[in-house]
Amino acid sequence: MKKCGFRCCVFLLLARVVLGSGLFFVGWHQVTGEVELPTQDVKLLEGDPAVSTEPSTAGEDGDKQVKAEAVLKRSGVTESALHLYKAGVDEGALVLAWILALLALIGGALLVVGLLTRVWALGSAIVLGTMLWALSIEGGAMFDQSPFLWAANTPSFALLYMQMLGIIVGLGLLGSGPGRISLDHLLFARTEHEGGSPASDDEVH
Repeated sequence: MKKCGFRCCVFLLLARVVLGSGLFFVGWHQVTGEVELPTQDVKLLEGDPAVSTEPSTAGEDGDKQVKAEAVLKRSGVTESALHLYKAGVDEGALVLAWILALLALIGGALLVVGLLTRVWALGSAIVLGTMLWALSIEGGAMFDQSPFLWAANTPSFALLYMQMLGIIVGLGLLGSGPGRISLDHLLFARTEHEGGSPASDDEVH
């Protein structure tokens, strides 16, 4: 099978780095980040947990207390779980959110270096496909409106196309592989040659 040339390898490298780094930072935010979420939404997800509050006071302290009662601080994974819950995942939304976050974090990092590229390319397509469904289709209701109106809602429009492009890039890497500038090529191509598989003319030259 003919190997891709230098320009093809550079393109595959850029595709891996852009897709992988984007997923990595999303996963990093979800695992380590902290966000403020409406108390009522958190109760829906967590089954009405007990929320400790101090007695309200007057003046500026009273305003701060009202704000504290209106929101709760939770991890970024909880925010993703809320999106999944509102999209229709009644049970296991938090578990699924953790799985997606870890797939994005670990898979994104390994995509950048090109290790087990096809496995993580498939994983990235699954993660982005789930995000597309939860955030853009169900959450944003993008497909319930005319495509000619999408661009008027710039954040949702950009998110939708970033998700679709990410899925396409992931599926492209699944089919093409990582290219020569990758750990996969460094480790597994050498292993195949040492095992006695003859190198093709393209590999020799």
